[in-house]
Formats: sequence, C-alpha cells, structure tokens
Amino acid sequence: MGGGVFRGGFLRAVPLGLAALLLLATPASGRTEQPNGVGVSSPGTSLNVQLVGHNSLFNRGENAAIAMFDHYVYVGNRTDGSNSCGDLNGSGPVAPVLTPTNADGTCTHVHPGILIVDVADPTNPTVVGEIPVEIAAPNLAGQPVGVTSRELRVWPQKKLLVELSFRCSRLLHACPRGNDTTFPFDYKFFDLTDPVHPQLIKRHVTRSATGVAIKPHEFFLWTDPNNPDRALLYESTPSVSVDPARPNFVVEDISAVPSGGDVRLVAQGNWNQFFPGAADPAKYDFDLSLHSMTPTAEHGIAVRGRDSRGLFRKPLSGSSTWPILRSEHRRGVWNVHDVVVWMALGLDANHQRGGSGATANSE
Repeated sequence: MGGGVFRGGFLRAVPLGLAALLLLATPASGRTEQPNGVGVSSPGTSLNVQLVGHNSLFNRGENAAIAMFDHYVYVGNRTDGSNSCGDLNGSGPVAPVLTPTNADGTCTHVHPGILIVDVADPTNPTVVGEIPVEIAAPNLAGQPVGVTSRELRVWPQKKLLVELSFRCSRLLHACPRGNDTTFPFDYKFFDLTDPVHPQLIKRHVTRSATGVAIKPHEFFLWTDPNNPDRALLYESTPSVSVDPARPNFVVEDISAVPSGGDVRLVAQGNWNQFFPGAADPAKYDFDLSLHSMTPTAEHGIAVRGRDSRGLFRKPLSGSSTWPILRSEHRRGVWNVHDVVVWMALGLDANHQRGGSGATANSE
C-alpha cells in the first residue's frame, strides 16, 4: 500500500523482468500456521510461480522500494553509505546492533546508492549502474551518512524518477545516531532520458500550508488518465499531533517538475483530534499516525492506513464520509462504534482544492 503508479482504473502490469527480482523476496502460496495463528510461507511450496532470474545485488541486503522504467529497475537502499554497525544506545558509548565485519569494529555498507538493474533478459538481471549515495542520500554536511533512499517511483511518460529520502534507523538499518536536522529529508527528481545515467534535476522539501517542513514516510504517485502532463503525490506525513495545522496527509502537484517548475501543495489534513483523548499520545501508544494510502480510480476512493487504528476509506469527490473498513491494534482487533467527525479534504472531481466541510460517521 502506498506505492507504485496508478492510471485510469488499473495498476500497471508488473513486467516479467521485475517479477524475477520480486520473487527473491516474495515467496508464494505455501503456508503453515504458527502457534499464534499467524501464517508463514514455507520453502519449496510455491504454486504457479517460477523464479526465472536472480541477482544478489552485491549481497548488500537492506534493499528498499523499487521502480521500473522501460527495461530498467531502480532499487533503493534502506541503509546509508556509512560504515556503522548500528547503535543500541541513544546516547553514551556506541553498542553495535550488528557484529562488526571489519577489524576496526565497523560494518561495510556495500554499493549503498540506488542500483540500476537491466532486466531486458529476465533470466539474467544485471546491475548496469548506480546513482551514487552522495547524490541519492546526502546528509546536511553533504556526506553519505544517516540518510536512506527509501522510496522510489517513476512517472514513465515524463521519464522522471522520484526518490524520497530520509533518516534511517540506528536500530533497524545499521545507521549512526542522528536527527532530522543532521540527517534531513527531501524528494529528489531525476531525469531518465539516459536511464543508465539519471540526472538530478530538482530537490524538494514538503511543507505544510503554514510553511513548516514536514517529513513524508510513504507516497503514492498518481498520474492523470485524462491529462498526460499532470501528476500528484499522495503523501503520508505521520504525526501524533492533534493540531489540524500539522498535517498527517498531504497532496502535492508535481506536474511542473519535468519542465523545471516547482512542486505545489494541493491539499492537507489531520484527523487525530477526532479520536477521543488523542491529545495524550500515550493513550494510543504514541502510534496514532497515518502510514500509507492508495488512490483508486473507481469511485475516487483513497484508502488510508493508520499505524495503530486500522484502515479507512475517503471519497475524493462527492460524499465526504469516511467509512471505517477495519480497525486494528497491535494488541488485537478493536471495534470502533463512536461517532467520528472527519474534516473533508475539499477535493473536487479533478483532485483540486475546493471548499472544506465535516461529516459525522459511525460506520
């Protein structure tokens, strides 16, 4: 959820070459049950799926989101260009998460940039290039440390690669200590006219309507099926704040970027304040925040997932109700019966900013 390109009512087909890479990390069908009832995939039990090609990508691990243009796959990286082994401590002496691989107590992060894989021959996916990590994920000092090339999407009609980079975790991604100032976040836009040598053409920091920089976590690239020159980014900008001025969700227009123009804010929203007691983040385990979303062409619905409160559905035009499809919590399943008042985004049928409103919904 929250990834890919969507146009005209159907998801773009996954090419065979890309499937060859996807199968490296996506076992199919065969399942067993753990004692807690959670299903897990079982080796050797694939059904109607065949691995046709493989590339270890230098055994670097920590591969992130992929995007495809023509017969090239762009592979992001969840870690950085440092030699950190991670850090269990937030302060004081460093306590490595990983066992050091080097004599000096460090861990080499091999080929930490955005890898470019040629999958024209799906039986032999081949790394043919790399966007250097110094360009893909520099920190405030311009060093390839502490920042991950986390999310990638391609607007194929414009030969545009969109990258979202932000601070990586010292616990999960073997990165060093830092914060969003020393390890900043932004979007980078690359021209794919030469797909093996992408050229950086623009950087952009998402900002709220009040001009405050806010960090996206995931985004969905929507291209207009009726206008090949128009594309929007639907972005989750997670926050436990109940301040409506601090959005959990924004929509930005990137239509002008391929021709050298700027990104434009279209809409924003935060609905945390309508959850009872949300002013105290501890009431929701500090986890009441938007994680991801997927616009669909059918009926103009945006599906929105919250980290600790489940799955919601928002019409982008017409009715402004937000039916609750499912409400989940990591401790179990919650049934939500309270009437929740949602502020409408005020988007018209063309996803343009219109008026705002509110509606009560107890579904």
